[in-house]
Amino acid sequence: STMSSTALVPYICYTHPNGLRSNLKYANVFCRTDEHTAMVIAGSLLLAFGVCGFWGFAAWLAYMCPKWCTAGKFQKVQSQLQSCRDESPMAPSLCGLFQGQ
Repeated sequence: STMSSTALVPYICYTHPNGLRSNLKYANVFCRTDEHTAMVIAGSLLLAFGVCGFWGFAAWLAYMCPKWCTAGKFQKVQSQLQSCRDESPMAPSLCGLFQGQ
């Protein structure tokens, strides 16, 4: 995805013929300098919270939705499934999909 490729940019360096290393996308940024260290920190935070955080949240939702459906808490599922509403006859059938029924 765009976010993960942006987060990984600081980690891709190449070696010049004179032995110096530069960032592949930003050739004027030399690796292991203060400027590069700031890029690595920003990329690491984006990777940890933006990419891994999103996947962790998605996994948590996949784990919690069947529990919410079993408990009849369709309003919690509503924000994740737009067609799943308390007054909707579709709510029990969508929750049945989560439960494997």
